[in-house]
Amino acid sequence: MKEIESRTFWGILLIVGGLLFLMQSLGLLMLDNLWPIIFAVPGAVFLYAFIRRRDNWWAVMPGMALLGIGALIAFDQIFPRARGTWGGAIFLGSLAVAFLAVYLRTGTHEWWAIIPAGVLGTLTATILLEPVLGSGFTGGLFMLGMGATFTLVYLLPTQDGRMRWAIYPAAILGGIGVLILITATWLVGIIGPLAIIALGLYLILRRRDGQEER
Repeated sequence: MKEIESRTFWGILLIVGGLLFLMQSLGLLMLDNLWPIIFAVPGAVFLYAFIRRRDNWWAVMPGMALLGIGALIAFDQIFPRARGTWGGAIFLGSLAVAFLAVYLRTGTHEWWAIIPAGVLGTLTATILLEPVLGSGFTGGLFMLGMGATFTLVYLLPTQDGRMRWAIYPAAILGGIGVLILITATWLVGIIGPLAIIALGLYLILRRRDGQEER
């Protein structure tokens, strides 16, 4: 019964969509201002299916994608000059929310959703911050965001217990992010020489220890 109702619903939705496109082709209807609604309505339907049943966790991804496209078109219509800065962030942000919702909805079962949620969320933040901070800083922030994502994979509970392997990419990506941020700021002029001095002191002290042992 549920399968029949689902087919009926999608059949009606396709017929309505086809009629709208036909009317636009015949010049009977202008859809330019209706595109956000056209994308938002099926997106809302997917979200309803996601909220109604826990097993329908997959529905949030097409739902948020469609809502993101609708919001992107609406934003482009209202603020055409800002689409280059905010357009990608709106769509990627909607996908990040979708994967985060998958994890929250399914509890510890679909833990993998944390990774795409973190990656897409980090991309969204870097897109928004790049005009303000510059590419050097945002590159470091992106790596830090990736490190934070794997840190969450390590810390958050899963059905299989703690994902201990995630601490290694978290440390590596976080370290790379710190190095990029250091090289992008005036600190590199201080930390670099201090590191060279520390290395020199280490070599001298190590040589003395070797001579004392003899």
